[in-house]
Amino acid sequence: MTKSFLVMTTSDRSAGRLHRRRNASECWRSGFTLIELLAVVCIIGLLASLVLPAIQAALKRSKSAGCMSSLRQLYVGANLFAADNQGAVPYSENDNGSFNPTWMRKASEYALGGTNGGVLMCPDGPYANGKQTSTTQGVQANYGINIDYLRYLYSDGSIKTAKNSALSKFVKMHELGASTVLFYDSGSHCLSTNQAMNPSASWSYIPGYSKNKSIAVYYASERKVTKDAHNGRHGKTINFVRGDGSVGQKGAEDFVEDKETWK
Repeated sequence: MTKSFLVMTTSDRSAGRLHRRRNASECWRSGFTLIELLAVVCIIGLLASLVLPAIQAALKRSKSAGCMSSLRQLYVGANLFAADNQGAVPYSENDNGSFNPTWMRKASEYALGGTNGGVLMCPDGPYANGKQTSTTQGVQANYGINIDYLRYLYSDGSIKTAKNSALSKFVKMHELGASTVLFYDSGSHCLSTNQAMNPSASWSYIPGYSKNKSIAVYYASERKVTKDAHNGRHGKTINFVRGDGSVGQKGAEDFVEDKETWK
């Protein structure tokens, strides 16, 4: 019996060694070769190159849609302000000779999102993380108003245009031309077509307009603003809201140089 037991034990050990060799061989054969691994990496890279542009385009469309929504809300805010102020388009003040573009605060306080960001910030504009294009009475904004509709109220009660012409009343919301731009993507709180076509400073421009290339950079903090001026927003198109509340989009060149924009 002792001899038989030893024979069985030896046989079991041999079978175990053979089984382990087979398992090791199968494991080695089931692994990836270097060529197979490189092929998988190449396929993943190819798929990523096809998908990423579509994702980026979708993000741009999303930002543009958000911009149009903000402009529409700003228009609603302007109408609500008008309802409380005898129909007047939001105006600004002139205090001691200083032109303060407070129309932004008046319009945005009535709109969803409020001041200091919200409806006054284009999602694709500079400092869309909550900082402003320029400091303006504590209001953060990178939209503008058609200068032909902007009025200034002086401390003595007189009313004047942004071009300093005396008037007897404010422009009324119901007087706005249905097809005329009211609010729009801008690097200035207000512009005329002549000012837009001849930008003179890095805080006074239409994003993406070709003549902005002449704008000089003086401060490192203005790099994002200068990039906005040169590269534009929404693929060098301008979003805007008209006098009837409808939103639209035009190429930067057409927006600035089409006289119908500013009537």
